[in-house]
Amino acid sequence: MTEATSVNVEQQIHALVGDIHKLPTPPLVFTQISRVIDNEDASAYDVAGIIAEDPAMSAQVLKLANSAYYGLAHPVPHVKQAVIVLGMNEVKNVVLAASAISAFRKSSADREYQDEFWRHSLAVAVGARMLLRTFQAKKILEAETAFSAGLLHDLGKMVVFSYAPEEHQKIQQYLQETGGPDCRAEREILGLDHCQIGAYLAQHWKLPADITSAISYHHTPQESAETGAYDAIVHVADVLAHRAFGSSGEEDNSSEVLQVGCLERLRIPPDDFGRLTVMVVEEYTRSETFLHMAS
Repeated sequence: MTEATSVNVEQQIHALVGDIHKLPTPPLVFTQISRVIDNEDASAYDVAGIIAEDPAMSAQVLKLANSAYYGLAHPVPHVKQAVIVLGMNEVKNVVLAASAISAFRKSSADREYQDEFWRHSLAVAVGARMLLRTFQAKKILEAETAFSAGLLHDLGKMVVFSYAPEEHQKIQQYLQETGGPDCRAEREILGLDHCQIGAYLAQHWKLPADITSAISYHHTPQESAETGAYDAIVHVADVLAHRAFGSSGEEDNSSEVLQVGCLERLRIPPDDFGRLTVMVVEEYTRSETFLHMAS
């Protein structure tokens, strides 16, 4: 995103939400934990120390560690032990999910839409991680970064839903009357789409450039830089999630939305697509507890 484009998007978002400062604050705990985990000398003690400063986050991490998902014989009483049980990257993921969800959760808003939104986001997150682990496109790519990018890929939709409810309803009505894709409806109603809004918020939150790029280009990975492999991974995971679960308001025929060249770019055999769809369902089923713990 060029500086001029960024300024224009900021002006449009300002017009949309009324005041840029109304947008949620960056997920501070996630930022702190990311910085610590990226340090090779970091320990579970360091991560636990940050989480312990946030009682709500401590409770979330303990809930996940003690959930049936892990099936431990004895309860985990302390955050430090929970970090050891879960692993630091899993803790990083639950902190990111909890931070993002709490930033937008509104008790008076449409809970059904929010639940569907986060279920799809998790499906894309686990799909992106699965793809990277299965088809390691480049050794420098990280599965947990792919997970984070997948979880946040549609963040711009939640901005519109939470801060511009009238426009959100107009977009939903447009989609019911004319069909998808979402981006076309958003540009018609708002003058910009959720990819641009989400990328702006990611920059505002100072998230890593790889995640910001994936948010910006997950529908158009062919327009991203050649190095933006996470963009293609999240795009393919998004298509897989729509094929696996379906989603209102967006085209679910993956043969129409899958961008040409993405499978080749990730070295994914086209014949594997059906098998990968089944794998996404399996990965999501195993990870659904994660979403309940974070929300």
